[in-house]
Amino acid sequence: MKAEVADTIQSRTTGLMYRKSIKPDEGMLFIYKQNKYQCMWMKNTSIPLSVAFIDKNFKIINIRQMKPYDETPHCSSSASKYALEMRSGWFKKNKITLGQKI
Repeated sequence: MKAEVADTIQSRTTGLMYRKSIKPDEGMLFIYKQNKYQCMWMKNTSIPLSVAFIDKNFKIINIRQMKPYDETPHCSSSASKYALEMRSGWFKKNKITLGQKI
């Protein structure tokens, strides 16, 4: 697995927007300054994605499925410090589940 890092306001805001594709085992790791409820959306994103919200102890707290161009907020179920976006179904395919540590 390979993940680009989004650790600035600009890189987190842009995320995977405008990409035509990503490789099967590539994604983006969002690193937030504060451990709090975080939300993602799919504005200008054409690739179906799954996002795992991860707490400050690197434990997956929830995984959400996101559809292309859907601007509905997809939020963490509790405070999170990180979010990992991968191609839709990647977490299930790799048997990564809630409570696991990254």
